[in-house]
Amino acid sequence: MLLESGTAHLLAISGLHVGIAAGSGALVGRLAWRACAGLLAGAASTWVGLASLLTASVYAAIAGLSVATQRALVMIATVIALSLLRRTAPIGRGLVVAAAVILILDPLAPLDGGFWLSFVAVGILGLRFAGLTGRRGASSLVPAQIALSIGMVVPTVMIFGFVSAVGPIVNLFAVPFVTLFVLPLGLLGGFASLVWGSVSGWLLATSAEGIRLLFAVIERLLVVFPGTLEVADSPVVAKLCAALAGVALLLPRPVPGRCVAPALLVPILFWQAAAPAAGEFELTVLDVGQGLSAVVRTRRHALVFDAGPAWPGGDAGASTVRPYLRRQGIRRIDGLVLSHGDLDHVGGGGSLAPIVEGFALVGPGTEWPWGPSRTCRAGQRWHWDGVEFRILHPASLTRYRRNDASCVLQVRSVGGSALLTGDIEAAAERALVRRYPEIESDVVLAPHHGSATSSSTDLVAATRPEWVVFAVGHRNRWAFPREEVLARWRSAGAVPMLTSVTGALLFRFGQDGIHRGPAGWRCAAPRFWRPADCPAQ
Repeated sequence: MLLESGTAHLLAISGLHVGIAAGSGALVGRLAWRACAGLLAGAASTWVGLASLLTASVYAAIAGLSVATQRALVMIATVIALSLLRRTAPIGRGLVVAAAVILILDPLAPLDGGFWLSFVAVGILGLRFAGLTGRRGASSLVPAQIALSIGMVVPTVMIFGFVSAVGPIVNLFAVPFVTLFVLPLGLLGGFASLVWGSVSGWLLATSAEGIRLLFAVIERLLVVFPGTLEVADSPVVAKLCAALAGVALLLPRPVPGRCVAPALLVPILFWQAAAPAAGEFELTVLDVGQGLSAVVRTRRHALVFDAGPAWPGGDAGASTVRPYLRRQGIRRIDGLVLSHGDLDHVGGGGSLAPIVEGFALVGPGTEWPWGPSRTCRAGQRWHWDGVEFRILHPASLTRYRRNDASCVLQVRSVGGSALLTGDIEAAAERALVRRYPEIESDVVLAPHHGSATSSSTDLVAATRPEWVVFAVGHRNRWAFPREEVLARWRSAGAVPMLTSVTGALLFRFGQDGIHRGPAGWRCAAPRFWRPADCPAQ
């Protein structure tokens, strides 16, 4: 709910909360200086700044000094230090000083998307109120929120791949409500608990009631208005146009052509990634660690084969599969195949369930509690946009158990074929080859991640792929893929590709074969800290 309404930042320990604590401290410091002006030496600004920094530091410590909290505290301390030193600096220079301090304390901070969002948000506010004089106070909350709603579109889309369609409306009242009512009462209740328990309980209960009321209003709005707008990954030109539009709309004074600036936001919000032509398909083997998830895309359809693993507090469906689909502009799944019931293959199924609008095929004995499903078995087939999909295994729903009962899917077009094997092992592989002597495929997802009990000589000789993909985790405890398995595939002329090395792998099957070989994510987006073995294209 908070994600869909764009209000998660209000209830997370964020810069907004630290800023409110600092503002509350500044208010207390000013009142104390006025009450004790004869006893306190120094200027009022000094006491106000020290009280503000002390309050923000205490709040950050109570909140656990998370990375985001530390970042906000450093930015506030930088502003206060410049003020105490009687140094005035433009907003840009202040941001540079704050960034330098943060990088000294945490050189890896730029790897966190929140680092960029924090600085962009402060820069947007500085741009919006540049040149405006006088005390703004609470009257600036609404224009500030409007500015943030416009300016944060581009960075939010680039980092998360979606924006909240209802967020600007909700935040117009939610930000002032939380800033002026919920959080101050919560802070006062926390401090009052040290000296006056009954008053503390009343303050905290009132703050909690405010949160409950806010949630009720957000739920009503989400029924009336759409939630998140998922956005495909657009070209750099579209992002630059949207950024220029945001700057033009944020400037405090009108600029020439400002009336057409909103039109420049349209491409980044409604961009659609190019889909394969009719009779062609794309196979993407995602990097989900020690597990498997692959996406097959045709002209107008998308199928997900396995959903990756789950772990305490998350799963690959939410952290990898859905973000990938979102970046490709795929908002629904026409087919989902869960090869078998092992957690490293079905763990992300629950996160994918809301976008499955077609069928769900599951391996024998595999549970799909989120809707209707069918058990996959040999002989099932369908055609999408000139591409054939057929289930090759299991032929019997009672003969095979566990790994050997995995669904095996072959995707074929005029330009080539791919074999997705799940976790079948030697016995099922031999049965598969006997039933389908024409099983030769251009790309094979190695059975059971390259274990010693799979990739039998019979299967390797029958498939004779150009590429074999091993969906494995980095330094996994089973040492997959095994060296003898790699040697077996290499001897048949196949090029082994490991997702733990290359990242996600994309194969494009055109009319005349695989285009330019596989495109590995880590090869396309290299980083100095993660070496990738990139084959020549």
